[in-house]
Amino acid sequence: MKRSLVSVVIGVGLIFSTTAFAKPPKEVPVKGKPADQAVLACPIEYMSSVNAKADGNLTEWHDIKGVDFSTLLSGEYEYDWTGKKDLSANLKVIYSENAFHLLVQVNDNAIVDKLRQWKSDRVEVWLLAEDGNHKPMGKLTGLQFDLGPVTKGGTVGVKALAGNKDLSKVKASAYVAEDKYDVEISVDYSLLAKVTPAYNGGMRYCVLVRDWDQDDVNEDEASIGNCPIDPKKPSAIKADKMAFAQFDLERIAWYSIVGADASIAAKSGDWLKKQANVAFDSAVENVAYLDNQFVIWGLNMSEEGGLAWTTMALNGHGEEPEITFADIDGDKLDEVILTRKEKCLEEGMTATRAYVFDHSQQYGLSLAFNYLVSVTNAEGKTYKNKFQNTKNGIVQTLSGGKPMTCTLDFSDDMEPLLVPGGEKKRTLKKYE
Repeated sequence: MKRSLVSVVIGVGLIFSTTAFAKPPKEVPVKGKPADQAVLACPIEYMSSVNAKADGNLTEWHDIKGVDFSTLLSGEYEYDWTGKKDLSANLKVIYSENAFHLLVQVNDNAIVDKLRQWKSDRVEVWLLAEDGNHKPMGKLTGLQFDLGPVTKGGTVGVKALAGNKDLSKVKASAYVAEDKYDVEISVDYSLLAKVTPAYNGGMRYCVLVRDWDQDDVNEDEASIGNCPIDPKKPSAIKADKMAFAQFDLERIAWYSIVGADASIAAKSGDWLKKQANVAFDSAVENVAYLDNQFVIWGLNMSEEGGLAWTTMALNGHGEEPEITFADIDGDKLDEVILTRKEKCLEEGMTATRAYVFDHSQQYGLSLAFNYLVSVTNAEGKTYKNKFQNTKNGIVQTLSGGKPMTCTLDFSDDMEPLLVPGGEKKRTLKKYE
């Protein structure tokens, strides 16, 4: 409140004071905002699914490095946030064959369940799987983990906020202490994409921690995150504003196979590598070929799960190999078709020969059938048939021209070319 001006008589002069006591300036609260937070990405490491589990045992996380964050995205400093003991977090991530794993460790001096106008303390995870070219493999997926039930002896509440809502693909475990809590999370890749990103893709991720202290009727929610996500509309986060983890399981697994199989390690040269779904689950497998040696490897190819591989060696010798895939027996799994050039025993003659391989969980890789595609003479003239992949087999059709004789090694079971005067069409199927 202002005070009256004061007059003072000194000698014969009258002096008026011109100083007044004004109201102190009103303190303006500093509010947190998403733009204040940089994108913080964790170092990423691979860990076998045997050890990487959201079971509350944090032993596997001890040597994993993470990132710390405590900048407010919402709420007011001094009022809703009084320091790192009030709200701060550390985030760690790892990836396995089957899932993306996160550990969120939060410092919070008041861990609460929802009450009256307040909500409970929660952690949100936003994920977007990408392929090796940084193209989205699915939709942005949002998951919420509610700590409220844990404060009363229950389990962490899990809720889907966006994307695939099949919560059977999400595992979570939470531990609450007096002034901190941990949330361990595992999200199966099948929730995020139809094909696993683990081989050479990656994961965009953003973690949002929401905090209520419930000690002031005028309290606002305080929130922090490892990226500039807007707590009011988190689903609007853009991919380039999320942290990114690059996966490298293709290289890691290949070196494991080479180290375990001497016949593969002995090969020198560049392997021809392709990917397709040739085994019994929805994940893609890797197919590699070099110098008559086939290797097919992938995840969950066996009942035990995890990484498995099968090998097969071909007889004879071929050049210019090409690998394609097609479902030619109608089982919704791809057969592997190897096409290569082989020398005929007749001088100057070459042939193109195709081998069709089928994979089964019981027998691994096996030769379904093989057939002659074309024959070329020394002058470059070629005799060939037409071939069409169908769900019932490969349809072979006579297409005219002058037949040529070609004898190949290891051809007792080879399906020959159709020639004039015989069958005009037939269907090549798996050996019985």
